[in-house]
Amino acid sequence: MRHGLYTCLATAALLGCLLPLSGAELKPYHVSEVRVTSCEGRQAAWGTVWSGELRYDLPADRPLVWTWLETSLDGGRTWSPSLAQPIGHVGPVATGPDRRVLWILDGGAQRDFTFRIRVNPEPKSFAINKTPALDLAAVGSGGCPKPIPEDDPYEVLERMLDGATYKFDINQIGLYRHRLADLELQVRAERGPGLIVGMGESLSPKTSARAKIPLKIRATYLKVGSMEFAVISKNSIRNTVTVVREEKAAIEQQLGIPASQVMHNWCHQHYEDNGELAIDETVAALRQAKAEARPARLAVLPLRTGPGWNYYRSAQSAKDSFTDGPIDDHLTVFLFADREGKPIGSWIRFTGHNAAAPALSKEMEERWGGRCAFLNGHAGTTNTTLIDAAMGGKYSPKAVVDLILAALPSARFQEIGKLGVAWGWTNYYKVDTQIQCFRLGDWRIPAYNAEPPVEQALLTAALLGPERTMVVGYANGRAGPGGGYYMWGRDDGIPRWQVFEMTQLTVRCANILERMLDR
Repeated sequence: MRHGLYTCLATAALLGCLLPLSGAELKPYHVSEVRVTSCEGRQAAWGTVWSGELRYDLPADRPLVWTWLETSLDGGRTWSPSLAQPIGHVGPVATGPDRRVLWILDGGAQRDFTFRIRVNPEPKSFAINKTPALDLAAVGSGGCPKPIPEDDPYEVLERMLDGATYKFDINQIGLYRHRLADLELQVRAERGPGLIVGMGESLSPKTSARAKIPLKIRATYLKVGSMEFAVISKNSIRNTVTVVREEKAAIEQQLGIPASQVMHNWCHQHYEDNGELAIDETVAALRQAKAEARPARLAVLPLRTGPGWNYYRSAQSAKDSFTDGPIDDHLTVFLFADREGKPIGSWIRFTGHNAAAPALSKEMEERWGGRCAFLNGHAGTTNTTLIDAAMGGKYSPKAVVDLILAALPSARFQEIGKLGVAWGWTNYYKVDTQIQCFRLGDWRIPAYNAEPPVEQALLTAALLGPERTMVVGYANGRAGPGGGYYMWGRDDGIPRWQVFEMTQLTVRCANILERMLDR
């Protein structure tokens, strides 16, 4: 094993030439002279897991800059912000000598990876302003663009890890600050000749008498080669970890699908007796899905709903419940059809704190066909298909389906031959928490527990690439205080260092599947 200096094409002298003159426009640059001071490897199913420390010097013409660790697996031809998970002198960093970064990297021989530090002297930032008005401006005075531009991952990274707004001091390393995302993970992945899909449903065990549309559990059965995977979508709220684990265990016992190869998701449907254990109904829906499964093709429509409000639990009064902050306006639609083109069913994913799914599923089923499962995004954005400041951004199921059907002519149904999942269990805020990301074809589907903050979804998609990443929240049981929500960059809930670690571990899961399915 070789330690020491890792460099790319730039030298220290060249770096000096790249630094801007004082008063000139300051642009991002790279520090390529980094010293790897420790490096250890351990074997895993997907390759070697490397971890270690590096040091670098950070000259600049201002005292504080914004940095990130980039990694290359091809000798410096291409660079990625997501392959190595860093803590230490990344994010908002004071300039000076001997900066320190701890890192972990999944897969590859030691000679295959190279590091450099990206430095931005003028990072993007924003202020969170409480306001009841809908801000339609792309960029306001100190406001956050809605939606945030996605052509450069750092447009999101710098804002979501903004030390001034969110207090993310990743420089602080330790048990109660930030620590290396080194949880032991597991993986199951398979390539095969084609995708088998089935969808089933059953009524929720208890339905409010006020519900105009019956509440249902919808199950999707997926199979590639010999690998099976299940997605459970429930019209309910506050599914605890205990409920989810018991239902997963029942699926494994009765249907033979391993508990680790099941993802639960639920909407934000408030009703009496919500979040209850539903073993019989969940197993029945998945048994039907498996029995009706047949060869399928998949089309994905990555759509956007446009500008909207940000919802914060710290601002719930009538006059300030909508704030000028980041939103997630992705409307991602998975369409499953058999070989003859007949709809099997669909997944509709968007982020809406007040999203209730029964009417949306019914609208899609009647107008497109098959069964429709709603996959909730993250808490934090009120859906904006119905733009009306007086109504507070209540969504319209019809408007959502209108957007989908208008884009249907562009849908391209393709054969899918990749399926995989990476996962691990840990504990956050004294609650058992599953880390999980699964892969369907070329789409990464990271899953976060409970009502996660919208910033977490934006950061994850930015690191992995929003063009083929669908981030799902409200998944696999709650992990937080009260109803299970937690804040981004705050400690009243899951501490911020745990939220950041959770995010990095989930990105690791996606990287592991990349190594397993694309090598």
